[in-house]
Amino acid sequence: MFLQQNQPFIVTVIQKPEHQMTVLDLFLGSFLLTLLAILAGMLLGVLFGFVLVRRNQRRRPEDTRLPSISPLLGPRPPTPPTQ
Repeated sequence: MFLQQNQPFIVTVIQKPEHQMTVLDLFLGSFLLTLLAILAGMLLGVLFGFVLVRRNQRRRPEDTRLPSISPLLGPRPPTPPTQ
C-alpha cells in the first residue's frame, strides 16, 4: 500500500486580494479629478473677476490710461484731481 512519510506538510494560506482596481475605477477617478480641476478653475476665475471689478470700481480706469498720441483725436481735457 501507501507508505506514510514522516515529514510534515507545509501549508501556505494565500489570501484573496480584497480590492483590485478596474477600468471603471480608473475612469471614475480621472473623471472626478477633471471635474475637481474644472470647479477649482471656475472658482478662481469668479474670484479673480470679482477682484478686478471691485478694483475698477474704486478707481476710474480712464485715469490710468496714457494720453492719445493720434493727431486726429486731439488732446484730452484734464481730469479733476480725486479727493
